[in-house]
Amino acid sequence: MVLNSYNLKASQMATKFIKRLDSWAIQFRQKLWTKSDVATSKIINPRVNYIHRVILIITFCTILIFSILLVVEYIRGDYPIYGSAKIGAVCKDGWVSYSTGSGTCSHHGGVARWIYPQIGFHYCNPLPYGLTILTTFEILLLISLFSFPFRQRFIACLAEVGYHITYLICSCFLFIVVLIVTLLPPSILFFLYKYWFTN
Repeated sequence: MVLNSYNLKASQMATKFIKRLDSWAIQFRQKLWTKSDVATSKIINPRVNYIHRVILIITFCTILIFSILLVVEYIRGDYPIYGSAKIGAVCKDGWVSYSTGSGTCSHHGGVARWIYPQIGFHYCNPLPYGLTILTTFEILLLISLFSFPFRQRFIACLAEVGYHITYLICSCFLFIVVLIVTLLPPSILFFLYKYWFTN
């Protein structure tokens, strides 16, 4: 009985939160549409609107990819650079031979892997490339934003994108809250039910 009542309360709270989330996102979109003065205009160039959407999407994707690259390269760190000339071999039985001829490791089961000289370290830093790409798209964004004929349409496009981003962020927040509540021990859930939902 307690569990059924708890589920009903949780369902009602989730429904109320989703309705409020829709209201927040719609209000955000309407504010930007009002500022852009496009809501009252019937003339919208689909080609320009499409270009702005593509620029926005590419910029967001570039930021995401650039961030992932930074994390990956931070984890990898420095890695060695090897020369192309062989200086030895590791045999299949673990023996290390410094011969590079055709009979290398012939008495030790054959060559497991060749040994190459280490000539230094290389750190793959994506920062210059990422900043170059990012700056290029930021310039395109600024040109689109401040060019007078396209400015209103760009803000209208930004309003549409902002609506979806707002909804996505709030949905992620709701998912995290639900996940935390799901992972809580039953005793804490009962405590919340008793002192929160029943009051």
